[in-house]
Amino acid sequence: MKNLNFTREFNKLLDILNRKESYLSGPKFINVVRKVDPYFPDYNKFIDIRKSENKSTSRKDYFYDILLAMDESGRSVLIEKLYEAADEQLRNNHIPTEEEFIQDKSLISQPTSSIKVEVQHGFKQSTLIHPKVFISYAWESDELKKWVRQLAIDLRKNGIDATIDQWAMVPGDQMTHFMEKSIRENAYVLIVCTPAYKRKSEERTGGVGYEGDIMTAEVVASSNHRKFIPILKHGTKSESLPSWLSGKYYIDLSSISHFERNFEDLLTTIFNTREVAPNLGIIPNRFQQRPTKTYSSEIEEYHDIKIKGIVVDEVTQPLNDGSRGSGLYKIPFELNKQPNSEWIQLFISAFDRPSEFTSMHRPGIASVNGNKIYLDGTTIEEVERYHKKTLKLAVNVANRHYSEILKQKQGEAELDQLRKVQHRKYIDEASKRISFDD
Repeated sequence: MKNLNFTREFNKLLDILNRKESYLSGPKFINVVRKVDPYFPDYNKFIDIRKSENKSTSRKDYFYDILLAMDESGRSVLIEKLYEAADEQLRNNHIPTEEEFIQDKSLISQPTSSIKVEVQHGFKQSTLIHPKVFISYAWESDELKKWVRQLAIDLRKNGIDATIDQWAMVPGDQMTHFMEKSIRENAYVLIVCTPAYKRKSEERTGGVGYEGDIMTAEVVASSNHRKFIPILKHGTKSESLPSWLSGKYYIDLSSISHFERNFEDLLTTIFNTREVAPNLGIIPNRFQQRPTKTYSSEIEEYHDIKIKGIVVDEVTQPLNDGSRGSGLYKIPFELNKQPNSEWIQLFISAFDRPSEFTSMHRPGIASVNGNKIYLDGTTIEEVERYHKKTLKLAVNVANRHYSEILKQKQGEAELDQLRKVQHRKYIDEASKRISFDD
């Protein structure tokens, strides 16, 4: 997990754990940690260790330190369990009292200077990290400049550290340095798209063109596409978004009628709080222990392949030029369905080496393509007198052998599944006997 993503996830988690209805005290937090790492010290011992090392004992500080110290897999498990603990608090409808806050040692210790702590109505609120964004736009009109300025104001009112040139630049500053620094150091770049912006970006003119070079280079270097968010201000998507942004999900703020709804969409994107798919549940035992149906289903659905007849329109013309075999031609036979490669091999083998054949049998002339069998190098008379019987025989042999192969695979698959179920059952039973509490 990258630091930026971890910080967002931590802020989101801490916000939930600090709410009255889902509040998780220090001792409860440590109890959850110990479920992930049984060797982690208990709460009192942990606080004593922090004090002996002159480390902050505020909840936010040691919550952060514990999560950051874990590897990515352990951190993911702990975060998931913390969410589960918060859900349980919510279901139990447990509202923390003043006494519970006072009893939590982490709340009565002095926070670090970098963290602002306020207690409101008996509930601790921690200042979260403000996401940083830079707004890129074209200097096309005073009206647009005012609109961009108001957008930045609205973002800052919502806790987002928005930067625009109107506030950051003063006469004498290097504009190129400002652009490079702003694009590089901000978590997001909001690109206000208008027809004028698209034209300047694609013609690589002015500040917009220079910024476009920087942004496209960063996308190529880091593949961080989500950092750059198109904001549609004027025109349609095709008229206003530069080609390098044309396939991106954009925020439409071009109309007052849907500004508020789409601005909220922008906020949830920046704060990384968009709705995500719920966690996968555990597969019910009745499905875990059922043998696989991969091959049995195939057998149930399998029906013998049969020859429907000759495809008259596709019978080829003989050369009849006097050369050897020039009187022969290709005859296609339509099947009731398209066979797979395994069946085809069985059929070709059976046709080339049939159990019964006459002196007129020609091995090597049969092939299968799609749902058709081809005999290339025969005549309709030979088919009627000799090859018809051989074709039927080869098809029947292929059907019988293919069905036997499927049954064998089904048995192997069911046996393999049974071994897996038995092994899982053995592991489950053994794990219940192994305790780390003694």
